[in-house]
Amino acid sequence: MKYNAETRTITTENLILRPFREEDVPAITAEMNDPEVVKTTHAMSYPFPEESVRRWIGGMSASWEKGSSCVFAVTGRETGEMYGFICLVMEPRDHRAELGYAYGRRHWGKGIGTEACRAVIDFGFQVLDLHKIYARHFVSNPASGRVMQKSGMEYEGTQKSHDFKDGRYEDVASYGILHP
Repeated sequence: MKYNAETRTITTENLILRPFREEDVPAITAEMNDPEVVKTTHAMSYPFPEESVRRWIGGMSASWEKGSSCVFAVTGRETGEMYGFICLVMEPRDHRAELGYAYGRRHWGKGIGTEACRAVIDFGFQVLDLHKIYARHFVSNPASGRVMQKSGMEYEGTQKSHDFKDGRYEDVASYGILHP
């Protein structure tokens, strides 16, 4: 992981994680406006219209400046293709952050999530000096748990019927990793 503080960009072997730009709105709208993608997330809802994406992207810089979150567009290093996003939602009092991510369905199963997670975990520890990074996934989405495991996170437990999503309660599995 190589981080450029001036551009807020993380570069890995195959990816560039960078701040979103206005011109990303159509691409991220297309990737995230899929009911199969949205049903795997805690916070997104379907449909995810372009105007909602515009507002979301519009608030990212202020959130970064306040230290409340760091959101990155996940793109191909060679092609610049938009794959999705990854973020850290900061909890400064406890020196920790929650890791979250979503990728377009056509990018699932290609190692993109794991590579991006490893990079953002390194960023959180090396640049932000966090003590802990944790992530959660719906038990109904075990692939996300495999990404967390391959990223070095350890299973910490399951909360039964913890989140209410799309008219039903979801069990939520939690993973975490401590600063080495």
